[in-house]
Amino acid sequence: MVETLVIILFVLAMASCSLQFTLFPLRRIMWGCLAGIAIYVYLMYSRAIEQSYSAFLEILSDSPLMTDFAVVQVIEAIGGLLISIFLIRFHYNEPVKRYFRFLVYFPGIIVFPSIFYAESYLFLQVPGINFQVLAIVLAIAFPLFLLVGKWLITSLIPEFDLRLELKFGIHIIQLVCAVILSVVLFRLPVKTAALSVSVNQLIALLTTVLLFTAFGMLWYNFRMKRLNNKYKNG
Repeated sequence: MVETLVIILFVLAMASCSLQFTLFPLRRIMWGCLAGIAIYVYLMYSRAIEQSYSAFLEILSDSPLMTDFAVVQVIEAIGGLLISIFLIRFHYNEPVKRYFRFLVYFPGIIVFPSIFYAESYLFLQVPGINFQVLAIVLAIAFPLFLLVGKWLITSLIPEFDLRLELKFGIHIIQLVCAVILSVVLFRLPVKTAALSVSVNQLIALLTTVLLFTAFGMLWYNFRMKRLNNKYKNG
């Protein structure tokens, strides 16, 4: 269960990072972040090749470490919610603190362990290739993957305010997953039967939310295009 929750949080962190790039007012800062991620991927390959499935299981069974991870995720999710509220207020020209404007350039923290996990997994799955060459390939592939995610989000959701709503929803899901992870790690007095089915229920809930969100956004774009065409023709 812990492994499933961690993987879900890693996927959400990647999606949140790509989404955050769509909100950057200055594109050169986005390119700087992508360059930093590429450098991070290359520098971490020496640690990534040391990992194994048993090492991952040991990390997941390390309660203090996973507790710190859950706490960081909760803080990041709450911070993301506050940033979303700030950006919504700023978008509608409501008064906000001037220094809050720099928070739009915060891509997240959990995205870095998620990238390291994915890098380590790929090293285990792709044998027979020089590690340094593979590290260079991944240093290019990961920023490109995030960039493609940014492009897809911008293409599907061109409206700035809708992307802010999606960001808010992603952080809500992150917060829920982090709370469930904390319950499991702290062994709080929750019924075992409830915990045994919570992963499947959580996956079903996340899938349903994402499907309805995607459908709603596509329908909204379709309606807006029809209204714009009607307005232009009229």
